[in-house]
Amino acid sequence: MSIPKKNNDMRCFHLFPAVFLIAILKGCLYNQIMHELSVTESILSIVIKHAEKNHVEKVVTIHLKIGELTDLVDEYIQHYFDYLSMGTIAEGAVLNMERSPVVFQCTDCKTTFQVSLKGSGKIVCSQCGGAKVAIVSGREFHIKHIEVI
Repeated sequence: MSIPKKNNDMRCFHLFPAVFLIAILKGCLYNQIMHELSVTESILSIVIKHAEKNHVEKVVTIHLKIGELTDLVDEYIQHYFDYLSMGTIAEGAVLNMERSPVVFQCTDCKTTFQVSLKGSGKIVCSQCGGAKVAIVSGREFHIKHIEVI
C-alpha cells in the first residue's frame, strides 16, 4: 500500500480505508499518522490480551491517561481504534482520554508547578525563579482501566 508523504498528495487516497483519510484530509502528516496508528495498535493489543486472559465477553470503555506534551490527537486515536478493533471483543469500545497537565519540579527549591503549553517557552520556577527544572508529568501515556461486560 502506498502512503502519501504529504497532505496534498491525492494520488493514492483510493487505497486507504476511510479512517486513514480522515487524518490526511485534516492536514495530518505522514509521521503523525504512523505514530498514532502504532500507539492505537498497542492499546488494542494490550486490551485484548487482558480481556481474553480474564474471559471478558465485551470491552465497553477504555480509560487512557495522556500527557499534554504528547502529540497524540484524541479524535484520530478513536478513529484508528474503531477501524482496528473491527471483529474483536473491543469493537465499538469508547476511548475515554484524560489529559494530564505539564508539571515541573524545581531542582533548587523542590517546588512543583504547572506550565501552560501556550507560554513563552522559557520555563522557570514559579517560587524561586530558578531555571533548573525536571519534568514530573505531561509525557505519560497509559491505560488507566478498562470497563467490560
